[in-house]
Amino acid sequence: MRYENYKLEDCYFMNHGEDWSKEEIDEVLSTFPETKNDKLKIEALNQLLNDIDNNVVKQTKWHYLHPSSAKAYANLHNKIFGYRNESSNKSAGLYIINCGEVEIIRRRWEVESLIKDFEDYQYKIMIISQKYSKKERIEKQNREINEYEIIHADRINQGLKTKQKMYDLELRVCTSLKKESWRDYYSSDTKRLIGSSFINYNRYGEITNRKDELLTIDAGRELENVCDELAKEISEIIDIYNGKFIDIIRKGVKNDT
Repeated sequence: MRYENYKLEDCYFMNHGEDWSKEEIDEVLSTFPETKNDKLKIEALNQLLNDIDNNVVKQTKWHYLHPSSAKAYANLHNKIFGYRNESSNKSAGLYIINCGEVEIIRRRWEVESLIKDFEDYQYKIMIISQKYSKKERIEKQNREINEYEIIHADRINQGLKTKQKMYDLELRVCTSLKKESWRDYYSSDTKRLIGSSFINYNRYGEITNRKDELLTIDAGRELENVCDELAKEISEIIDIYNGKFIDIIRKGVKNDT
């Protein structure tokens, strides 16, 4: 697979097994942007080893690459290397891009390790495959979600409406009081009607029962209609008792004058 022929929606890496032929590896690693310049990078890393050994790139007494020397080297070879200044959470160092990721170089042995990584084609094809498989998986999931939302738009829209009304339904009234014998305290029995205790909803907004079984559009409409009926009745009751409470409070204010 050459990069110019690659399309996310074809899921090439997701559908590829673990076995790769030499021809397949060569095509991917020589054309994909993360690895197509790796031969030049291997040459540059070998040259860096020589330049460290010949003191072109100087080291500190602790055998770290000297910051000013490494920075100057990065400026001179900026097509391959870069230099990162120290920040609050990252150390300074010469760096190179390996399979799309930044690799910091602070010591000589890290250069040797990187050369081995760059020459390990099986390892690199595994990294590229994992990276693009992840992208393909996300693309596939998004495509499936979009297709599902288009096909089931009516049920999703009904589910969103029904869910909102059911989840806004919360009624609770005290039906009796009981004084506890062991302390100066009253406990109560209550009657409740909580809409969210009857339904769930899925990632698309469709409503389900408590076992997460999908409900039909008609079921959603019926639940919505019952919520509307209940809202009308309860609204009238609330208006009546709202007035009663206000009247009692107004009349019940103690007046000592």
